[in-house]
Amino acid sequence: MLLRTDERGRPTITLAGGRYVAGSTRRASTGAHYTPRSLAEEVVQHALEPLVYRPGPLETLDRKKWVLRPSTDLLALRTADVSMGSGAFLVAACRFLADRVVEAWDSEGDREASRAMARRAERGTDAEVEGVLLRARRLVAEHCLYGADINPLAVEMAQLSLWLITMDRERPFGFLDDRLVAGDSLLGITSLDQLETLHLDPSAGRRLRRGTLDFSAGWRETLARAADIRRRITATPVVTARDVEHKNRLLRQAQEATAPLVVVADALAGAGLVAAGRPANQRDAVFQGLEAGVWAYENGDPSIVDRHAQYVNAGLPTGREARRPLHWPIVFPEVFTDTEVPGFSALIGNPPFLGGQKLSGALGSDYLAGLQTWDGCGVKGSCDLAGRFLLRADALLGPRGQLGYVTTNTLLEGATLKVGLLQVERRGWTVRRGVSPHPWPSSSASLSIVEVWASKAPVTSEAVLDGE
Repeated sequence: MLLRTDERGRPTITLAGGRYVAGSTRRASTGAHYTPRSLAEEVVQHALEPLVYRPGPLETLDRKKWVLRPSTDLLALRTADVSMGSGAFLVAACRFLADRVVEAWDSEGDREASRAMARRAERGTDAEVEGVLLRARRLVAEHCLYGADINPLAVEMAQLSLWLITMDRERPFGFLDDRLVAGDSLLGITSLDQLETLHLDPSAGRRLRRGTLDFSAGWRETLARAADIRRRITATPVVTARDVEHKNRLLRQAQEATAPLVVVADALAGAGLVAAGRPANQRDAVFQGLEAGVWAYENGDPSIVDRHAQYVNAGLPTGREARRPLHWPIVFPEVFTDTEVPGFSALIGNPPFLGGQKLSGALGSDYLAGLQTWDGCGVKGSCDLAGRFLLRADALLGPRGQLGYVTTNTLLEGATLKVGLLQVERRGWTVRRGVSPHPWPSSSASLSIVEVWASKAPVTSEAVLDGE
């Protein structure tokens, strides 16, 4: 039972099991801001155009030479926002990709799409959304979109946002629990190599484990099985509420199959935080201790693994909610594990703007050390949180991945520039488009921001700054 006062100062009782709404500082404490629709749509458009046209903006800036890819290729794209908030960027991506899918259907001879395109050209608006466009939006939401946020309530809000633009009065809401998840996008493993070598630096892990027995032989098969279960979730159309229940059962099966791997990955994340706080020549010993613990865990003794998993929250600042690592190859095995080309096709979003000087106090000194050591490859500097999300994007994007971010102008300055943007450029990225610093489009937020679009795929066209 909870006794509190309501907004009028009157005493209110909430019984056990009931719900209440309270103000939260979770997003504000990390510098999160909600994005206007126009800004989200601009970022999404320029991030996804290189993926939907071939040739496209990577090859030429002459739009007359762009060629739209087939609808099957468009529906195979994997677009993610790893700090999605209420889903503004995912909604924009759903709109953009669905429009292109309908255009592709039209060119492929789909009569319903052709009629819808003709009517839309006459109206010049989608105020009354055509049935074919709703179908395209549902397919995009169920096949192409992924999202994560540290706040579970934000995940529910993002689901609601996508429901509103895919709403069909004849059918229940599509199932997105397998696509939108709660967890810390910056804390957790990003590749199967990290899991199999039991090291956040797989090269060092392979060196340490050279000549030892492979205790992870069955892990890849487990993740492949989970990936196939998740593909059945996507392949099952939602026509009735019973279909949603079936998808829920499939998701539970996938999660139950990978639950033992989550235990190991949590321990690996904890070991990474501990090792990051030690001198470089002492870090390998932490992971070797974890290896002994995993051998014991595989034989029924979880004590050492559990202790390493507890390190995840050992350095948590007072008053902060427990950390919840997000292990990408386990949560999304069809994207990172059981696939020929691991990684997302595109990352979009508005990552938190928290300044580098505030990170250790807000997130913990061990957390900051982990970011510097593993994602940042040891490059030191007071890098803002937005720069940290840029470095994490390098691990999450596929080899031809595209990025579109709205972020604070400090991305172009000082330590954040050195640690973030310049480092990914040295890793092969090309910054192909940008908008110079300008005020946040809201009177309530005194911020100077930039938009930046970057490509891991080769770029032969000219760069564009401020539209020129």
